[in-house]
Amino acid sequence: MHTVDTTTGQLVAAVRRLMGAKRAVQRRLTGVGLSLPSGGVVVLDRLVVGGPARIGDLALAGRCHLSVTSRLVAELETGGYVARETDPLDGRSHLIVVTDRGREYLQRCLAEVASVFEQALAGWSSDERAAMAEQLTRLGAALDDALQTNGAAT
Repeated sequence: MHTVDTTTGQLVAAVRRLMGAKRAVQRRLTGVGLSLPSGGVVVLDRLVVGGPARIGDLALAGRCHLSVTSRLVAELETGGYVARETDPLDGRSHLIVVTDRGREYLQRCLAEVASVFEQALAGWSSDERAAMAEQLTRLGAALDDALQTNGAAT
């Protein structure tokens, strides 16, 4: 059996707590009428930031199975949050593009989440906020690298 040092154990517990907070934020979003699954928000964000993309690229970026991403995109398309356009480089393929409705929805979600963060971080200095953002970014990159190295990034 693998033993975990105290600091790593504390970090794992903190991440579990953050995951629980993520679920609570999702419930809050649902409570204010923003009821798309969190994966839908991730797809919309990816499209706004990165531009039109194929479903396969969205699946890779979200580390999600292609069939799950396809269902999610179909749900977003039915709701009018995304649309399909013919890929100008390959007329047989389609690109997923975010619609105005999708952009508006994403902005509302980000504003709501930002308000939660502002409330939670009200007592933090700007230096503390910056340090936390830097360390979380570093942790995310390290986890990405570890998962890719171990073949678990699918």
